Amino acid sequence: MQWLFDNDIAHRGLYNTTVCENSKGAFRNAIEHNVSIELD
Repeated sequence: MQWLFDNDIAHRGLYNTTVCENSKGAFRNAIEHNVSIELD
């Protein structure tokens, strides 16, 4: 199960002040930055 800890995980996507959490933009941003996604 070490693979779970080998990569960063973006809770609700990779969001910031211009990209809303849980949005397609946040998920796209996470994919573009090679970050795993966890969502509710």
